[in-house]
Formats: sequence, structure tokens, C-alpha cells
Amino acid sequence: MRTQYPFPLRKQHGIALIVVLIMIVLVTLLGIAAVRTLTLQERMAANQFDRNLAMQSAERTLRLAEGIALAESLTKVQQNPHFQAASGTGTGTLNGNYAGGTCDANGSDSSPCTPNLGLCSQPTSSCTPRWADPNFASWVTVTSKVPASPSSSALDADSNLSANLQQQYFIEFLGKGFPCTQDPGDKFDCSLYRITARTNQNTNRAVVILQSDFLARP
Repeated sequence: MRTQYPFPLRKQHGIALIVVLIMIVLVTLLGIAAVRTLTLQERMAANQFDRNLAMQSAERTLRLAEGIALAESLTKVQQNPHFQAASGTGTGTLNGNYAGGTCDANGSDSSPCTPNLGLCSQPTSSCTPRWADPNFASWVTVTSKVPASPSSSALDADSNLSANLQQQYFIEFLGKGFPCTQDPGDKFDCSLYRITARTNQNTNRAVVILQSDFLARP
């Protein structure tokens, strides 16, 4: 006995399955793109936050170093007592200005820096700048407790530093005889210092380098 069907049988093509698979692939790609965009935005926000912390930390270190330079300029017996004379300048006192020193075979400035204090003599213009010299080893690392000046045992009032941030500085003495103000009649008796501060060198955090020319009246 032969079965009779009300409609003739048709070959199935499975087009609905193909459409569903394509839709699943598209939705998956959109989800991956959204996740990547969100991850990128989070990284950008984290990097900006980290850079802001590094900037504030470097600026705080710069202000600390300016206080140290001011303390050096106000020393009563002999101004700038912790700076050494630049090499190749002959005899003299640190109350005067110096010509440039000498460069070593690597182009590094051979003019001395006082050990552990980061107080450097006048830089030599023909040498590699100290802050750009990988061989310069007189950076001072700021810890959570630092003296207010090299000759003082009192701690700096702002001693709360951000965790895991490395802060360093050094101070270059550029000499005396600079005008203290823009007044033409003012005396030329101020000391000039160049202060360089950086944050997070040789770490995986944002690196910020700041520099200021600091003029101090004795």
C-alpha cells in the first residue's frame, strides 16, 4: 500500500541554520570589539592616572630640592658649602662663577658632585647634560623621610610620598652675580641653581622629568 502525502516532499537546504551561525559570528565579533575598546579605555585611564601621580611626585621632589638650594645660599659662614669646585677651574671659592670643566672619554662631565647630596658644580657646556647622561651616578633618591637641607636633621614637613614611586633629583650650582629681580638698579648678588627632578626611572611606571632654574638671594 502506498502512502499518499498532501504536499510533495521538498529537499531541505538548511538556510535557517546558516543564517543563525552568521548572526552568532557577528554578535561574537561585536562583543570582542566592545571588550577590546573597554580594555583600551581602562589602560588609557590608568596610564593617565599614573602619569598624574608621577608628575605630582616629581614636582614635589623639585620643590624639596629648591628648599635645599635655598638653604645652601643662606649659609652664613660660607655660602654653598656643600658644593665642590668644578674640575679644571683652578683655585677659588664657591662664591664665584666658574668656567666649564672637562669631559671624560664618554663625554660625561667630570666636574664633581658631592656624594649622597646631589649637589653638583657648574656643568660643562661641551659635555653631555647630566640628566641625559646614562653614566651620571649622582642622582639622589628621595625616601619617605628626607632632611629639610643637607645640614639639617629636621625632616621635611611633606614626608608622605606615594607608594612604589621612585623620586630622584640633583642640583647644579651655576654661580653667583645674577640679578635678583628685573629691576635694573637691583644688585647682582643672587645665586643661580639648576634643579632636575625625575620620577620612576628604571621602573614600569610613568617617567616624568622636571627642571627649574632657581634664583636665591643670600
